[in-house]
Amino acid sequence: MNYVKKIAADYNIIPTKKLGQNFLIDESVVANIVFMANVSDATVLEIGPGVGSLTRELLKAGPKKVIAIEFDKNCITGLELLKNQYLNLETINADALKIQEEDLVAANEKIKVVANLPYNIGTALLIKWLKKINLFSSFTLMLQKEVVDRIVANKSTSAYGGLSVICQWLCCTEKLFDIPGEAFWPAPKVTSSVVNLIPHSKPLYDCTLEKLEPFLKMAFAQKRKMLRNNLKLAFREEVSKILEEYGILPTARAEELSIDQFCKLANLSYK
Repeated sequence: MNYVKKIAADYNIIPTKKLGQNFLIDESVVANIVFMANVSDATVLEIGPGVGSLTRELLKAGPKKVIAIEFDKNCITGLELLKNQYLNLETINADALKIQEEDLVAANEKIKVVANLPYNIGTALLIKWLKKINLFSSFTLMLQKEVVDRIVANKSTSAYGGLSVICQWLCCTEKLFDIPGEAFWPAPKVTSSVVNLIPHSKPLYDCTLEKLEPFLKMAFAQKRKMLRNNLKLAFREEVSKILEEYGILPTARAEELSIDQFCKLANLSYK
C-alpha cells in the first residue's frame, strides 16, 4: 500500500475539502520536488505536511531541520512516526497564516520553504512571506497551475497581474513542472504546478511593498480598462500627462507595463 494511504488508514485520517487537503501520493513527484529544492543542511519550513509524504523525503535529504506546520490535529498524530525516526523534525499544530516565521529560527538564519500549499490559502501565504523576504533563501511550492502561471507571467500576457509584478520584483521565478491530479489523493479537478522562487539580493527597482501592493491592486482592478481610468484616484494631476512623461501611452492597460514602470508610478503616487 502507498505510504500516505497506509498512514492515513492506520491513524484514521481522511483528507477534507474544508482544509484544502490533497495529499501527494506520487513518490517520483515527491522525490523530484525535494531534488529541486536542494535542502541539504538547510532549515526547511513545510506547510500542510498532511501525513508526511513530502516530509519524509525532505528528511532523507539531510536538512539541518524540518519545521512542519499542520492545522489538522489528526495529521500531527500521523507525523509522530517520522518524529520517532528523525530528531530534526519539529511539528507545530497551528494555522500557518498566523505563524511568525521569525520566531522559528535563530537570528540571521535563513529558511527554505518547501510545501504542497493548500489551495485555499496558498496565495495569501506567499504574499505573507514576500513581506518578510529577508527571512527566506528560497521557496519551492506546489500551487494551482493557474497561480503559478500568474507568478511567472510576462507582461502583455493574460496571466500577468499584481502577483507577477510583486514576485518578480522580489525574486527570480521559475516554473519547474506540472503535476496531474492523479498524483494526489483525493485527486483535485485542477492541475498543480511547482514553482521555484529565489529572492534577489535586493528588489529589482527602488520601491516598497507598502507602496507597490495597493498601487497594483488599483492598476489591475479592472484589467480591460485603460490604465488612466484605474489610476484617477492615485494622482491629483492629469493621469494621461503623467503616463506620457514615463513613456506610457494614454491608451495603455495595466498588463502592458513593466515592473520598472509600476515601481516608478507607485513611488510617484505616494509623493
